[in-house]
Amino acid sequence: MAAVEELTLRQARELLSEWASVTASRDDRVRTAYVSGVSKSEISRLTGIARTTISRILGEADDIGADGSQTKHDLGRAQ
Repeated sequence: MAAVEELTLRQARELLSEWASVTASRDDRVRTAYVSGVSKSEISRLTGIARTTISRILGEADDIGADGSQTKHDLGRAQ
């Protein structure tokens, strides 16, 4: 296990603030890449984001019918 770097409280807060500003645009970047033609698999591979999270970001929904069948709706990109 890697050693944890000791930081002052201020440094730790700054580190978290920097991380939050970078990740705030994550969803928009994922949507933009997908609409531009990058597959969910490639987005996952390049970013390390789970495919289930990518599907959630893209607004995909699974509808389960009365007969138990599943229909996937892709709301992120025109096919």
